[in-house]
Parts: sequence; C-alpha cells; structure tokens
Amino acid sequence: MKNNNLETTNKRLKTGGRVSGTPNKVTKCIRESIQTILDENFDQIRNDIKELNPKDRIEILIKFAEFVIPKMQRTEIKNETKNLYEISSVSDYILSRNKINELRT
Repeated sequence: MKNNNLETTNKRLKTGGRVSGTPNKVTKCIRESIQTILDENFDQIRNDIKELNPKDRIEILIKFAEFVIPKMQRTEIKNETKNLYEISSVSDYILSRNKINELRT
C-alpha cells in the first residue's frame, strides 16, 4: 500500500523545499537588476526609440507591449472564406487583422 507522503521515486518522506509560489532568489535578483538598469536609462531608451524609423519603432513597441498586456492564449478564428488563423501574440493578432482586411477589399 502506498503512503501519500512518500515520493514514488526514492521512497523518502518529503521534508522541505520551497513552498509553491515562492519566487526564486536568483530570478528576483536578476529582475531587480534589470529594473534598475531600465530605470536609470529610461530617458536614453525613449530617445533611442524616437530615433528609429517608423517600422522599427512599431516592432519594438509591440515587443514592449507583450510585457504589459497579458499574453493571449492561442485562439482559432474562422473568417467568411473559411481560412483558419492561429493567434499567439499581439503581433500575430495585428497581422491576422491585416490579412482579414485585405480579403474583404
């Protein structure tokens, strides 16, 4: 008979470890370091983005948006012509909207 407190691989009691939901200390430290770098260089980053050509500026803003806007789950959309689109990111969504609009015109 199996005991629910035993791991099936090594047959020892689980005695510790990180509680579910507790952030990894290294990951937390790296995120804080990146946040500090971004905070200290925000004005320069903003100026660099303004100097990009419009296409590159839009691409970088879409990439940044994915960190602010929750990621969409993959969704299937069927349009009038029975074509199937899979959407997995903000940029995919924009591209699919453009394709649908092209088909309508």
